Amino acid sequence: MTEAAIRIAHPRDWAELTPAFLQIRSFVGEGGARARVRALEYINRDLLEERLPAALVASDNTIIKMLKRPDFQGRTVCSPLNPAEGVWIEPPFEEGQRVCIGRARLDARYSTHPATPAAVADRQLRAAGEIAEKAEPSAVANHESELSARARRGRKPHDWELYRAKFYLMLDNDDVPAYADINISDYADQLMTWGRNNFEKSPEQAAMRGKVAEWKPLWQRLKGASK
Repeated sequence: MTEAAIRIAHPRDWAELTPAFLQIRSFVGEGGARARVRALEYINRDLLEERLPAALVASDNTIIKMLKRPDFQGRTVCSPLNPAEGVWIEPPFEEGQRVCIGRARLDARYSTHPATPAAVADRQLRAAGEIAEKAEPSAVANHESELSARARRGRKPHDWELYRAKFYLMLDNDDVPAYADINISDYADQLMTWGRNNFEKSPEQAAMRGKVAEWKPLWQRLKGASK
């Protein structure tokens, strides 16, 4: 048995993925969807570039292995509209295995305490980047180009906007009333079948269910207002 196999992921040393993501989102210092998008950008970058130590942990809290760059290539941290409902990794590791993040490095990089030098420096760096984007429109294009290149190196990203439009069309065709109890799993399966029939590949079931759950409230509001 290796040393890693008998190490225990103690809560004082390791943070679960969802609370770690919520800490990063809180550090961003913005509200709403923008904070969630930025937090996703930060955590995916840091895990891929090994800026945050991560471990694959079994159900009994033993550390299976320390995760490195190759483990995150082709994988993406995903979040529902309300991240507190549960953040996940797509595609997932084996069932019963979860990802935990080293708390010491997490606190050093994303401390929400205003007096922490690392937090101040990182906030200043982020603010400078935002100013540069406003001053130089080309910076935005370069950033989007970099994200696109990363996607090509990993798995091909799914066109979620197209899937969302198809979901709303399906609800409209089914004449689903406002605030109806929509079967998330059923619609996710239908969307996956539609995706396989029209594209090279379909999203994983967990990711599709998360998206359907995220899109559902807007349909209910829209349908409720259409009178």
